[in-house]
Amino acid sequence: MALPVIRLNPKLEGDLEFKGRTYSVPFALPGDLVQFQLKRRGRKTKFRVVHIERGSFPVSDIETVTPFCPYFGDCGGCRAQHISYREQVRIKCTPVLRTLADRYQLNDVTPLEAPDARDYRNRMDFAVNAGTIGLRPAGEFGRFVDIDRCEIQSERSNVLLQCSRELLFEYPDVMYARGTETTDGKAASVTDAQSKDSAGLENDSVDGMAPPDAILPDAGVLKYITIRSGAESGVVIFTIEPNASNYARERYGLFVADYKKILKNEFPEFSLVECDCAAPADLSVTSNGRVLLGQGAYTERLGGREFQVPYDAFFQPNPAAFDLLLKWCRERLADVLDSSAHSSSGAPDQPAATLLDLFCGAGVLSAILTDFFPHSFQRVIGMESVPSAVERASQNFAHFMGEAQFHCVDLFQPDDKQRELLRTALGNPNLELVVMDPPRAGLGKVVCDLIRAESRAPYILYISCNPESQFRDLEQMDDAYEVIAAQPVDCYPHNAHLEQAVLLQRRG
Repeated sequence: MALPVIRLNPKLEGDLEFKGRTYSVPFALPGDLVQFQLKRRGRKTKFRVVHIERGSFPVSDIETVTPFCPYFGDCGGCRAQHISYREQVRIKCTPVLRTLADRYQLNDVTPLEAPDARDYRNRMDFAVNAGTIGLRPAGEFGRFVDIDRCEIQSERSNVLLQCSRELLFEYPDVMYARGTETTDGKAASVTDAQSKDSAGLENDSVDGMAPPDAILPDAGVLKYITIRSGAESGVVIFTIEPNASNYARERYGLFVADYKKILKNEFPEFSLVECDCAAPADLSVTSNGRVLLGQGAYTERLGGREFQVPYDAFFQPNPAAFDLLLKWCRERLADVLDSSAHSSSGAPDQPAATLLDLFCGAGVLSAILTDFFPHSFQRVIGMESVPSAVERASQNFAHFMGEAQFHCVDLFQPDDKQRELLRTALGNPNLELVVMDPPRAGLGKVVCDLIRAESRAPYILYISCNPESQFRDLEQMDDAYEVIAAQPVDCYPHNAHLEQAVLLQRRG
């Protein structure tokens, strides 16, 4: 079966239609002819691209360019290197801008582009699998593309990746074997890559979980090498199978000893951490890490200051682009925060103006905001589910002259004590601002409901890496808070993701 691509969607993939359904095809453009298969497996239909034939002439005004990465079309990490960067931003921001205009009457919003479209990403998770170290093809969890460099990470990280590869291939029996196919890792055109079924769009396994029958017992130990490289330092994370054979563990011990020598001699600013991830789970980083070398954290700059980032904590993958969003936040908040209202910070007759940071991570956003507005807040409360991040948050507030409290709270499924803690924080009559930066799934029902019912804050700053879930949350809170400003920024060139900051004001 072969059908033409009729349009490019906001995910920067081509759409084709068959029997009333729309199917999305990575790397395809309008006018391309897509050969595909549909296979029924239980209640699911699996759509698999077999081959893409490029159109012989343009059928749209989309500006295309030559991809700069030799693995583009095979590796699933980037989806749009064949489209000019400015065109990428226009396409993926169009539905966001339409929603802002139609629903919130914000008609003058201009998206912000990333300062650099290459060498911007400070974290990459490379899968290790039976002779391969690299990334997965689009939509294919059980396949791997062997790569020797990634064009969207820093050159320092690429040198470290190459050193890791060279040493790993000296110890091939250390590499974990999932019992799945790998691609040959050669530079491939989109057509060649698609002919190898590299763009299957639906996976039979659960994301983050390999099929149990695909795991080979006693086959290697090292599953992932993750490289996190900050402004001045970095951390490498090895994720291993703890139930590997004694032989594999012995060989892995020799590999680690040699790897430490490489870091000490060539990358002394890097730490080394080891995580366990027992089959059938297949996660790139877990929270049970053991520091093998260095501090287990790295230094990154954001918002004009430095932060120590734990190996397992979330941090913005593109700090330079996120700084543009922080600049916008500073300007918008300066319009609404009365900086002089609490200028006598710490005076006994002054209320403790409070900033509440939900999904706070290591307290990065609230730390930056208290730097931006040093006289506006005398108290900061943060809530986060990752214990190591909560511990680090307190250290990030050593500069703060007021009171800072950080709590380990599961904001999606809080227990009774945690729910009461959140309710009390939201109902604080001195609450001046709530700042939130949740995962892609959004705030969740508990947080949305409690904000609607309990929040006393006159303003909320909601930052999201998923405008779709953000808009859904905003609708749920609409009877309590209205949107007064918004700003999307592209922190993820060549991918469909966007960051967006929204400023909300309490109704009434």
